Amino acid sequence: MRGDLKLGINALKVLDRRYPLRDEGGHIIETPTSLFQRAAHTIASADTNFDPAADVSSLEQNMPAAAGTGYAPFRAS
Repeated sequence: MRGDLKLGINALKVLDRRYPLRDEGGHIIETPTSLFQRAAHTIASADTNFDPAADVSSLEQNMPAAAGTGYAPFRAS
């Protein structure tokens, strides 16, 4: 998995081993950005459980913008 985000080597290694989509042969078939977009879609979609009119598209588009920037809204100080 090559980084199209500014991720460190260790972060890329963890992503490589655990999270990306793979084909039948075990080869990674998505970039870090598409992985974060997939995760953002899944997280944003959960809002529809509480508000069927939730703007999932807006939430989904804003989550990947924070990836790789160090932004973590729930990080303990």
